[in-house]
Amino acid sequence: MIVYAYYGFGKTTLCENNKFSPFIEIDEEFGQADDMHVLKQLSKHSILLVNGHIGLDENDDITIDVAFLPRNVNIAVNRLQQRGVDASFLTYMIETYDDVLQAVIKKARNVVFYEENEYLIHHAYELMHGQQLLEQYNDNNNTETRYTS
Repeated sequence: MIVYAYYGFGKTTLCENNKFSPFIEIDEEFGQADDMHVLKQLSKHSILLVNGHIGLDENDDITIDVAFLPRNVNIAVNRLQQRGVDASFLTYMIETYDDVLQAVIKKARNVVFYEENEYLIHHAYELMHGQQLLEQYNDNNNTETRYTS
C-alpha cells in the first residue's frame, strides 16, 4: 500500500515509535524514476509513507492508495514552524500546495483532508488492518473520505 502523507502529518513519529510495524517512510530522495519499480515491490508487503513529489508524476505508474492532506496548508505550516523548519521551506509549501493538491487528487484512489489535531497515528490501525475507505464525496468542492469498519 502506498500512502501519501503531507509534510507534518507524523510519518517519522509513527515509524520511529512503531519499529515493528508495516510502515516504512520513504524519503523524497528515493523517488527517482529508477526507484519506482522498487516502490511498487515494497508496497506489496509494507505500507509505504511518501510525500513531496513521490508518486505524483503523471508519467509513472504508481498508484497512491490513500492520501492525507491538510484541509488548509496552514495546518502543516504551523506544525513545521513549531519544529523549527526553515522559513524558505514553509514558503515553498504554501506556494506549491495547490499544485500538490491537484496532483494528489489525480493520482490517489482516496483522499482524506485532516484537521488541526489529527495525525497519521490516528489512522494507523485502519491502514494496518486494510479497512475499506468510503467513496469520496463532494461537499462544496471539499472532497472528504473516512474509514468504515
